[in-house]
Amino acid sequence: MTEARIAPDNPSHWERPLRARLMEADESALAEIYDKYASFVFGLALRVIGDRTAAEDVSQDVFMSIWESPSSFDPDRGSLRTWLGTLTHRRAVDYVRREEARRRRAQRAANSRDDSAASVDDEATS
Repeated sequence: MTEARIAPDNPSHWERPLRARLMEADESALAEIYDKYASFVFGLALRVIGDRTAAEDVSQDVFMSIWESPSSFDPDRGSLRTWLGTLTHRRAVDYVRREEARRRRAQRAANSRDDSAASVDDEATS
């Protein structure tokens, strides 16, 4: 069954029915969004993060978000592409911040161990 698609001149014309299909848990709607926007979402995540594996994880998270909460996208507030871009960018930045915080904690822990080992050596040689 072939379905005629409306050109995205006015995104709300084709995004409204797509959102409605997502709200009805229509897997083909998610597949349609994925086919159209996966490279955009992945590319944006990769530019922000710089790591392919992490960008894949963020991309998966973005599409899972759409599936789990389709009502979070409102065609009256903007296009699906813009919303996906915003969501992807936020998730990618969150990932970078988490990784940076993890690195700082690991560095502090390593410095603390080094300081402890140095003070033990100092006590042993005194």
